[in-house]
Amino acid sequence: MNSQLNKHAISHIPKSKDAYAYDANTLHLRLRTAKDDVLAVKIATFDPYLWMPDEETDTWVIDKSMFSEIKMVKEHQNELYDHWFGEIKESDSLRIRYGFLLETKTGVYYYGPYQLCDSEVYDSIRYTAGEYFNFPYINSEDLHEPPSWVSSTVWYQIFPDRFHKAESTAPESLSANHMAWNETCMVQNKHHFGGNLSGVIEKLPYLKELGIGGIYFTPIFKSPSSHKYDTSDYFEIDPSFGTKADFKRLVESAHALGIKVMLDAVFNHCGFEHPYWQDVISKGSKSIYWNWFHIFKEPVINFDPKEVYGFFSAAQRKNLSYRTFAFEPSMPKWNTSNPLVKEYLLSIGKYWIEEYKIDGWRLD
Repeated sequence: MNSQLNKHAISHIPKSKDAYAYDANTLHLRLRTAKDDVLAVKIATFDPYLWMPDEETDTWVIDKSMFSEIKMVKEHQNELYDHWFGEIKESDSLRIRYGFLLETKTGVYYYGPYQLCDSEVYDSIRYTAGEYFNFPYINSEDLHEPPSWVSSTVWYQIFPDRFHKAESTAPESLSANHMAWNETCMVQNKHHFGGNLSGVIEKLPYLKELGIGGIYFTPIFKSPSSHKYDTSDYFEIDPSFGTKADFKRLVESAHALGIKVMLDAVFNHCGFEHPYWQDVISKGSKSIYWNWFHIFKEPVINFDPKEVYGFFSAAQRKNLSYRTFAFEPSMPKWNTSNPLVKEYLLSIGKYWIEEYKIDGWRLD
């Protein structure tokens, strides 16, 4: 193949972000080529099971009239690559074979799962189903179907401790430990400034005026840190933010203004003070929650528990007896392969939807 085409830059990964069902009748495809290497790209596509009799050979062959070519568009270019996009729509059988025709200054080339070849070779394999990428079937169960309102919603993320501080409903003992509101930054995770849910309620008209349609909260459940990603109790609002009654009022007030509410579901790990983890620390392998976490050995805690929020060296982090988020001792990782853990986490999601009418969960 006499071409200056940069073969090593060409990339397409089937059944991935490069090839996926967009809806029940549409397949989205992407292809990468070297920057300015290709003038145009077409998708060559057909259904491999549309057969017709061939009188000359007395056999059944692929119906050549069902082949089609679909133009792709260059959706993005960076310093190294061109990125192409195209879609195959309204496939009657939802079964699809496809490949790519690349037009260059020196000719047209075909790119399939096994080779990059010139037009002469392609003519000899054009009707060979095995020379094409395969998307076996568009299953409705695999389709992502977000609620209709999601695509038009502008989200506003709120870190409650630093958004707005209204008259506090927090216990006096907590309020006494708040940092001065006008401090320039939060230096440590133990620093609290006193932002609360009542403060968010006060600012709802302002958020509405901004034109936002949804609030995405960072974690608001009970936790010792300011960031709240080390959850102690998924069924309680952190006292520093307010009460469940405050949260209920917030959701109702937001909904009255047409604003959705989404919570952060920290389901990858919990906090060190979570009662199930404390049970494991206390009872070891005899704890009924032993298999709710990823534990390598006993003793579970091979450091001074009082120092869990202190500095840990890289060596100490690597020597932990249990799996955590980012080697952070205060965040033991849930064993989400355990059916009981799944049931527990799903019950949390269900609770806040049913009891407080939240509109969505953020999952990472």
